[in-house]
Amino acid sequence: MPATLVRRLSVLSLAISLVVLPGATPQLRAAEMKLIRVATLAPKNSPFLRAFEELDQTIRQSSGGAVGFQMYSSGVAGDEVNVVRKMRVGQLDSGMVTSDGLGLLVPEVNVLRAPGVITTYAQLETVTRELLPDFDKIFDQKGFKLISWGEAGEYRYFSREPITHPNDIKRMRPWLWPQSPVMQETWRAVGATPVPLGLPEVFGALQTKMVDVVESTSLMYVALQWQSTGQKYVSQDSNGMLMGAWVMNKQTFDELPPDIQKQVVSIARANSIRESARNRQADQGSLKRLLERKYVSTPYSAEGKQAFDRVHTEVRKRMVNRVYPEALLARVMTLANVPAR
Repeated sequence: MPATLVRRLSVLSLAISLVVLPGATPQLRAAEMKLIRVATLAPKNSPFLRAFEELDQTIRQSSGGAVGFQMYSSGVAGDEVNVVRKMRVGQLDSGMVTSDGLGLLVPEVNVLRAPGVITTYAQLETVTRELLPDFDKIFDQKGFKLISWGEAGEYRYFSREPITHPNDIKRMRPWLWPQSPVMQETWRAVGATPVPLGLPEVFGALQTKMVDVVESTSLMYVALQWQSTGQKYVSQDSNGMLMGAWVMNKQTFDELPPDIQKQVVSIARANSIRESARNRQADQGSLKRLLERKYVSTPYSAEGKQAFDRVHTEVRKRMVNRVYPEALLARVMTLANVPAR
């Protein structure tokens, strides 16, 4: 993977909450150090990797040399599909992935992206707080440990022409991330003909006008340098939030000393609250910079808003009992105070 492309992919790791862990009681001798293999798309020498290196050193010291991390950065382990596959077969111990990658492990996670449900940070906080114990159990049943959640901003549409109604997208060539069932069903409900591409291919597709609309967060959009490809418009309305998480193979996690297990989980989750606040500010800052670069923020028309509401309702129904259980969707909508439609 080219170095310039890898640098653009580093935003995906912004959603992951990594922390420096304070003193733990050593339980193994240094000669028995357990190295946990961790995959990320973040490049070497990035702030993310430097933070993780500090975590690694702290863990090694606090565990008396019992535990350390071996980082596979810069996408050398492949994209999220490859990372998930390697975690399943034991070639990797841990990974930092987005909600779409998490959905490959636990499809129920896609309920957090059910369109038209979680559209504010207050809703997100309520839903994730209430569902965390349930997701902990589901990940455990699938053979993985959910270490911590993270965020990377609000989803919006970025396009060459203004989007005020779903019919506007129907006339365009939207990008489809093949691993995202939400994207698949949204473009199908809109009636658009999407262009399926892996994330590394999107930059070139935008440059050549193979694709002229993408769904992304402002933070991700700027970090991937997509703002330099000729797009001009950004939707004023949010389509939900980009979530990510740090997950670990459960067998690997269970082999860690109990005190280190507790510190990794408790401190990572506590830190995720602080990091979420930073990422929210960074996302708003990225949107502000785009508007300063003459991007135009376009609201949906009254008719367009109603049409998008119908699209969102249809997409949610299509994913019920195929991607997530109907009862889970109903619970999320209740927690988010969204009336059933």
